[in-house]
Amino acid sequence: MAKFITGTSGNPQGRPRQQTTQQLLRQAIQDALPDVVTVLINQARAGDQGACKILLDKGLASLKPQSDVVNFDIATNDTLADVGQCVIDRASRGEISPDIAVAFSIRIRASIRPPQLYSEMIVESFWLKYNKHCKIV
Repeated sequence: MAKFITGTSGNPQGRPRQQTTQQLLRQAIQDALPDVVTVLINQARAGDQGACKILLDKGLASLKPQSDVVNFDIATNDTLADVGQCVIDRASRGEISPDIAVAFSIRIRASIRPPQLYSEMIVESFWLKYNKHCKIV
């Protein structure tokens, strides 16, 4: 007869769970939070800059810069040069910001690959052989 049975715990009740110091601290903070917030608000109203900073930093989510959606009139048969010119035109007229124009230009440049520019067979073999050393400029 085997000493241990597979899949059966030797201590089915297990060790009783105890609250950790971190759990106790979180509970104490949660219990005192309404009073702490009230004190901070009163101090901020009295002109305490530190209390104002704490309330604004912790009470409000920080705003992240967001860009508007940019639409381009691009036909499916337009070349990448046409798309690039469209981006430049919109940026020069002030319809899109320069940083958005740069982001679009980088994406356009990233989509250009040598097999699209030259003979498939010659460039593809070159591209596979020297891919680590090639840069599109």
